[in-house]
Formats: sequence, C-alpha cells, structure tokens
Amino acid sequence: MTIEDTVLINKLSVRQLVAGARQSGSLTNPSYGSVKGVEGIRAHQKFIKHLGEQLNGTELFPEYTLNTSYDKKIGSYQYRLDISGRCDVWYRDDDGLCLIEIKSYRGEEKEDNSYENPLHWSQAEIYAYILLARLSVPTCSAEDEHSSQLVSINTEPARADQGQNEATTQTNRNNKQTQSAPDKHSGESIAALPQAYDSIRVCLAYVAVDSKDYRIVERVMDRKALQKSFSDLCDSWLKHTVGLIDYRRTRNEVNALAEFPYQNLREGQRFFMRQVIAAIRDCGTLFAQASTGSGKTMATIYPALKAQSAGLGNAIFYLTNMSSTKQIAEQAVADLQESGFLVRSLTLTAKEKLCLEPDIYCEQRLCQYALDYYERLPAALQELAQQKRADQETILRLAGKHRICPFELQLDYSEWCDIVIGDYNYLFDPRVSLIRFFHADNREKHILLIDEAHNLPARSRQMYSGFLELDDLRKAERLLASPEIVDLAPTVYVLNRLRTIGDSLNSLFPLLGAGESEFTAGDLLGTPVSERDLLRAPHFIGTRIVLDRFLANIGSLIFSLGQFLDIFLEWEHRNELMKLWFELSFYQRVAECFYDKNYITMVRQTSEDNLIIGLLCLDAAINITEKYYQRYPTIFFSATLNPIDYYQRLLYAKNQEEPADHMLLPSPFAPENRLVLAVDTYSVRYKDRGETIRPILDLILQAVTLHRGNYLVFCPSFAYIRQVITTLKQLEVPQDWQIMIQKPNLNEPEKQKWLDRFRTTASKPLLAFACMGSVFSEGIDLTGEQLIGVFVIGTGMPSPSPERELMRQYYEQEFGSGFHFAYTFPGFNRVMQAAGRLIRAESDHGIIVLLDDRYSREDYQALLPEDWLTIHTHEDEETLNYIEEFWEKF
Repeated sequence: MTIEDTVLINKLSVRQLVAGARQSGSLTNPSYGSVKGVEGIRAHQKFIKHLGEQLNGTELFPEYTLNTSYDKKIGSYQYRLDISGRCDVWYRDDDGLCLIEIKSYRGEEKEDNSYENPLHWSQAEIYAYILLARLSVPTCSAEDEHSSQLVSINTEPARADQGQNEATTQTNRNNKQTQSAPDKHSGESIAALPQAYDSIRVCLAYVAVDSKDYRIVERVMDRKALQKSFSDLCDSWLKHTVGLIDYRRTRNEVNALAEFPYQNLREGQRFFMRQVIAAIRDCGTLFAQASTGSGKTMATIYPALKAQSAGLGNAIFYLTNMSSTKQIAEQAVADLQESGFLVRSLTLTAKEKLCLEPDIYCEQRLCQYALDYYERLPAALQELAQQKRADQETILRLAGKHRICPFELQLDYSEWCDIVIGDYNYLFDPRVSLIRFFHADNREKHILLIDEAHNLPARSRQMYSGFLELDDLRKAERLLASPEIVDLAPTVYVLNRLRTIGDSLNSLFPLLGAGESEFTAGDLLGTPVSERDLLRAPHFIGTRIVLDRFLANIGSLIFSLGQFLDIFLEWEHRNELMKLWFELSFYQRVAECFYDKNYITMVRQTSEDNLIIGLLCLDAAINITEKYYQRYPTIFFSATLNPIDYYQRLLYAKNQEEPADHMLLPSPFAPENRLVLAVDTYSVRYKDRGETIRPILDLILQAVTLHRGNYLVFCPSFAYIRQVITTLKQLEVPQDWQIMIQKPNLNEPEKQKWLDRFRTTASKPLLAFACMGSVFSEGIDLTGEQLIGVFVIGTGMPSPSPERELMRQYYEQEFGSGFHFAYTFPGFNRVMQAAGRLIRAESDHGIIVLLDDRYSREDYQALLPEDWLTIHTHEDEETLNYIEEFWEKF
C-alpha cells in the first residue's frame, strides 16, 4: 500500500482480487480446472494451437496483459485499487469480441455444470470488462509481451439498477491436434475498432490434460453487466480488506516515528543499516558478512520496518534455515514492539507440525477442519490480528477454537502480517513457494532478508533436484496388487507402467557394480549413449544426456496414476500413492522446466537391490536469482560469507554483468580477547590421519591443561571421532577432566542434554569432541565460561564423491576454480562456523586453534579473515607458548 495525496493505493493482481472477494465454502471446493505446473502449461498451449487452426487465420492475442484501477471513498479516505493480470487469449471475428480463460482438468469429463467454479467466472469477467474498456481507446501499439497495451481506467461503482444481459451456451468438442506451443503475438499496431462493441463473449475452456477433449462454456455479457460485476467485486474486496488497509496506514505513521530499541549501536551496525536502506530503496541486492555478535538481525529488521513505513515495501520476509535464528528474529521483533513499533509478525510452521488430523493427513474431503473453512476464517483472522506475534502455539490454539485448518489459517493470516519469519523454501522452493506473495502476476514489492545465507547454495541445489527411489516404485506395485483392485482396468494401467519402469531400472544393477563392467549396451534406459557420455564410479552412473525414453515412461505413469487416484477416492492406501505421484510430477517438472547445462542425470546404488535415479542440480544460481532479481530488494547476510565472491556467484547469477553490492563488517569485540593460531605441524589429509591423530590429541591435551575450562574439538568426520576414542585410551587424560563424544543423528533432547553439560557450572573441566558441519557447528550460543576454547582439526573439506566430482568439473568449466568451488570454499565455511562458536559477547575470551598443514598455503591464508589476526605456528612448543602467554593476561 502507498499513499499519494490522501489516496490509499493498493496494487493487486486479478487473482488476488478474485480470491479475496469470492472465496467461500470449504477447502474442498471443486478442483475441476485446477491442474497446474507442466501439465497445465501443456493444456494451455494445446488449446491455443487448436483454436488458431480452427479460426483459420483470425489473429489471436495470447497471454494479454491488462491493467485498470478502481476508486472509492470510504469514510474520510479515498481508496484506489490498481489491478493487473494476463488473460489467456482473446480475439476479434465477424461475431464480435471473444475472451477465453483456459482451465485444465484431469479425469473424466462431467456432463453437468458442477465443474464450473465461480472464481473462474469472476476472473474471466474482470478481464472481459477491462478489455472492453481498453479497446474503446482509438489506437494503441502492441509489443511482444503486450506491455505497451496497458491502460489505466478509473471506474466508478455501477448503479444498483444496471441490468445484466447474458446467455449461456455449452459446446463439446474433441481436439484432434497434438500439443505445440503457440506463436507469440507479433506486436503490430492494433487499429481502432470498426464499430463500438457493447458486449463480449466470455468463455471458460476446460481442457483435459490426459485426453484430447475440451469443453467451452460461453456467456454473452454486455458492458453494463460487466461493469456492475467488476464494481461489486471491488466493493466486496474493499469490504473485507479496508480494515487491513487502515491498519497499515496507522502502522506506517507509528513506525515512521519509532526509535531504535537499544540505547547504543554496536560498531558497524549503523553502516550496515544504511546499506540495507539503500538496497531496499534501489530494489537492489546486498551481500553482507557480519560477525556473530555484531547485531546483524536488528541491523536488517529495523531498517526494513522503517522502509516499509515509507512505502518502500509491502511485507518483510525474514528467511533462514535454522530454528535458533528464527528465535533470534522473533526476539528482535519483540524488542521493537516493546520500544513502540506497531508490528504484526508470524513465524511459519511446517504443515506436518500443524496438522490436527494426522491420520487423514490433508485429505480435505474428510477433514472436519476443511469443512466450511472460508465461513469460519474471518473470525479467526480478526482474533489473530489482535496478537502481537503468532507462532506455532498461537496458530494451533486459534485454529482449534475456530475449527479450521491451522496450516491454511497461517497462510491466510500471513497476508495480514508486516513481517513473516520462515524457512528458505517458502520463497525459493518451487514446490512450496508462497504463490500468494511471489506469483509473477503479483506486483507488490516485498523485502527479503536472507539470514545464514551461506547455507542457501546447498539447500537450493536440493530444491531444484528431483529424485526417484526404486523401492518406492516397488512398494506402490505391492499395494496395487491388492486382490480387490488388481484386476480393474485403472489398476492394470498403472501396474503395467510401474513394471516397465521397474524393469528398466533393474537393468542398471550390472553397470553399478563395484567392478565397473564394460558398457556395451549402447543405450541407457532406452536412450542411446556411448561410454564417453558416462561418468562411472563404483555404484554410480552419471550422464548429461537427457534420458528421453525414461522420461516418457514417467509421463505415462503420472497420467495413469493420476487417473487411478481420481477414481479411487476412498482407497485406504491412496495417500501413499499420492505422495509417489507428487514425487513423479516434480521429477517431470525438473526435467521439462529446469534441466539445462547446470544438471546431470545420476543413478546411485544405495543397497544390494535398491537405487536412486535423480536429476541433480549442480548450480541453482539462475533459478534462485529469477525469484528476486528486479522484483524484490534482497539482503543476503551471514557471519561466514567468505569468500564473498563465491557466494555471489552461487546466489546471484547476474553478478558478472551487474555486480551486487557487498560489505564485510569486522568483529565488534576487542581483538585481544581472542587468540587464533594456525598450526601447520600436522597433516590431516585422509592418508595421513592414522599417523598424526595421536600427536594432535597430545597437543590438545597439553593446551587445555594450561587453562582449565570447557573446550570444544571439531573433527573432520564421525569416522575420525571413532579413531579419537581409540587413541584417547592410549593417552594420559587427567582424571579430573570430563570427556564427551558426539554421537551421530542426535535428536533435539539429546542435543540439549549435550549442551547442558557446557552450561552447568561444575568444578571439572570439559573436553568435548564433535563433528565439523554437524548440529554443533552453528546455531548454538555458549557464552562466558561456558566455552573458552575451540580446536578445529582439518580444513572441513567435503568427502570426495562422484557427485562432488561432477560439481568440480562444472565449476571448472564455468569459473575456472572447480576445486575451490567444490571443495575448498565449502570446507572453509565449516571451519569458520566451528570457530564462530567462540566469542559470542563482549566479555568473552578464549582461543581458536586450527590444526592442518594446509593453513600455511597461500590459498588458505587468503581465506583467513583479517580481523582474526591469525598467528601461524610450526612447532608444538611454539603453539603452547602462545597459548600460555594469552591466558596469563586473564
């Protein structure tokens, strides 16, 4: 929302307008015409191609962008809705104007009109109204994307007595054409209409994705009827939303005057906030490395709220992958509220943790919390709006009280909030991204704050990779072999396709053996390939060749399984097959929408009779950048974005031609409180570990006896930790020392119990061994005497694997630094995270000791932060002398 001369302006898409004004009933409203993704795109393309051939030369205008505005005075304020969207296709013929909205469906065609969704009609009628008004302009120019065809039309509410003249007809046709993408509109000038049209044919085209059928439902509507429908819709939207608009106006006034919540700014915090404001103002991208304890959370949220109050952003999204940083953000919001800021905040919770009916998980036809959802929603939203902060507990409590789905409630409430705290996937993951905020039609400018951004490259590669497991296909086959359904035609179709795919995957086991048998088949899963097209390793195959035959089989399985699920709605194992259908559909989506030079097809044998086939994303920078570039101001920040050029290349694909701003803030704490030593006496390379583990542990034991306290030793792997256990038994460990060893796969209570050992005041000193890159490497706060020393054994380098080798080759080709991008930089980030467990507050002091001879190399010395003031040592005696001198100061 923006304010211009007392006019409150709200920008929204046609989708948002319709959803906000017309939603009613249950979450189980008809899904006919709701197919999305690759299948929906194909259906649109297929229908438009057929329409063009059927109309024999009539010019079509597909994906046509339309804008308008609507003004109304309510009380003492003038409200304006700026509305935009893209209709699917329109054309002009001898019978007049015709506009068609295309909706796709799966399964059998319905003979009655029960499939007609009121939301679909409302959307089509809005486009028809704007188009009629648009074409009343004498001339205009059309460009490829129709961006210059936009007009702004101020409309006053229609009189209540304006009539409606419409006739409804239905036609059934059988589309015999194969799918093909329609040509884009060429962009020539559109001449003035030869006559003034007062009516238009408004059509809904329901197109089957799994057959050649489609149905067109047509209404002939006049200009007055469309104007009344449009005005009623806008009035309804304002009725439901004017309270939120007024709240935001008040919020902006209050927050513009609110002050920083703390008495003092930390060193560098003011500069950081200025950079954040500049990035938001310019809709730019900023990368910021700010040390732990520098106040980076407040340095991003505070200026974002100030920018929001100035109309520079609608909603603020604080996204991170860690629960601990979400809690820090929640505390920052609480401090701002206590200091006078008016803020509604929401912390998003995963669906699995919110479901009130886990036994019928998301089966909306059966769930009592889906019934009459939209009738109960307004009261729940009003009560939620009275809460300062909404989290999992709040959402569950109010959802139970109002008997509505808590997950859907939190999503609907998110549109009422000023700041939304959640995981990366709510923006970046194509499966769960919040379409209501980040759809291409949404014109709102949100502010993105991406915390712990060093974790996003690896997470984003996972988000854009698709995998299928052979055992999941076998399980589906066993379930479908149930006697009551096995002989039915829909089951037979699915089983045949499952067996075809299963047989083809089983044929790969000889190639996956440790002996690497010679490749003589000439094809891989039905697609011709040669030996040079393959990367082979024990139990692994990789290729850049697209396996078209296998993908075709996957498409057939998706089709037949979708039909099965539409028919057997009450089958007891339906949910299990539904999960498989989603995995198959995403695999297909990755193949058809994302797969490019940044991908490889891989097969890994995971056990004697099981394997995983995947479309492995090696670099998701392009996909990530498309989510925010030139749409939203984005701040990537972390304590460990080093080297920053590495992270810019992995998170911002435009960095070569349009470099993003970046900043490196030094630690705000006194350098004399920390001693950092890089000991190059010992090699921790895999081949040398057996020889060096004993002298390394002996050095650590000598070092910790110089000053009693709690120490944390980070090891390269759990295998190394097992060697530590064996070696410690051979060394003289002081009797009064506690030794603690991390076990793999700790759950949350076990993790907290482990940390409590540090926080419990005891006379015995503690020496704890943990795995680098594990749950103890980041997101934990041990202050003061809880932790006084950290030892890091090794360089954190990831273990070699075929997948990692493919990444190395890819980055070598793209950037010329393949080994550093695949191994060195990710490894050193682990080192920085481990070292960052020490010095969390101004009064903290302690030692950081890096143990590996590679730290003496120039490439590693260049990575060591300048404010660490690292001292390089070469002998044990030299190392121990520095440590002893440091502790003498305290």
